[in-house]
Amino acid sequence: MPEKPILFSTPMVRAVLAGTKTVTRRLIKPQPDHCHRDIIGKPKPWSSADYERLIPQAGDREIKPRYQPGDILRVNEVWRTWKEWDDHKPSEIPEGQPIFYDTDESEQERKAYGRYRQARYMCAWMSRPERFEVLDSRPEGVQDITEEDAIREGITGDEALVGQVANPFRTAFAILWDSIHGAGAWAANPFVWRISFRRLNA
Repeated sequence: MPEKPILFSTPMVRAVLAGTKTVTRRLIKPQPDHCHRDIIGKPKPWSSADYERLIPQAGDREIKPRYQPGDILRVNEVWRTWKEWDDHKPSEIPEGQPIFYDTDESEQERKAYGRYRQARYMCAWMSRPERFEVLDSRPEGVQDITEEDAIREGITGDEALVGQVANPFRTAFAILWDSIHGAGAWAANPFVWRISFRRLNA
């Protein structure tokens, strides 16, 4: 089965590799029209027939999840290689050149390598060997996240406002969501794909 790339920030890569992040939420683009909203939040795992229900009516927009159960994922993350390749596009770097991930390197170590490269510009061969399988992908409002699912998202006790609010992990996730998508993004309660996954190799 062809692999699909999925982008994670450096802290989230650490959580994924540590096994403390097994769920991710991605914005549905475009956002659902009225005819889809009776499907949103369906509690049981989605079947192929359920996905077919997302076929739009006249005048509505088609909505298809990029990641579906059974898909194999590779992680795209911030990376670098040797400085001699700084003026080259990723596609011009010969396969087999050393790839250094910011997740693994200290700030001092990074100074010895080439320039910062964005995760979206990572060729398939540059990713880590770890692979992940999508277990479930379903739509819901971002505010539907539970305290338990916020922990599955990789939110740690250090980030959570334990003892300060009623749902510290969920609150920490809301703050993180706004930091990624902009002020007011959480309050807007957009529809997202809730994607759960498992690691395939050690």
